[in-house]
Amino acid sequence: MASRTQKLVRAFKTASSVVYALSILSAGMFAFNNFYLETLSGALVVIICLIMLVATTDQPRPLAERLSNSRYEFVYSFRGRVIMDLIASLFLFAFGGLGFVLATIMLGIVLGIFICGMQLPELIHEMFLEPGTSPECDESASYSRT
Repeated sequence: MASRTQKLVRAFKTASSVVYALSILSAGMFAFNNFYLETLSGALVVIICLIMLVATTDQPRPLAERLSNSRYEFVYSFRGRVIMDLIASLFLFAFGGLGFVLATIMLGIVLGIFICGMQLPELIHEMFLEPGTSPECDESASYSRT
């Protein structure tokens, strides 16, 4: 039987994956139906959502490992998730009705993770990496700047 925290983690990851996939479609439609700046902003949202989709689902595995071992490892932390979702949401708000709805849902998911994380602190530890740690190394191998 899965615990309440594991059920919430699965629910948040599933909802996030669906929103990222729909955001990729929305940004792609917006980028191909408009001109220069709209195409650039649509391509930026597609890239952000693809990165976050890989970070959320850990699929495809080689790409997820490469992402976690690069300078973009911050997307696996809560702070990185909030920053990336906020950037994508700000662009999505300008993409018409569907983009507005997806941006609102995306920010709602981040707010839901924050609120549930305050009530169940193990939820944050289960979903995200701690800053300064990587999945391959143990506590003794990581260092902090303090």
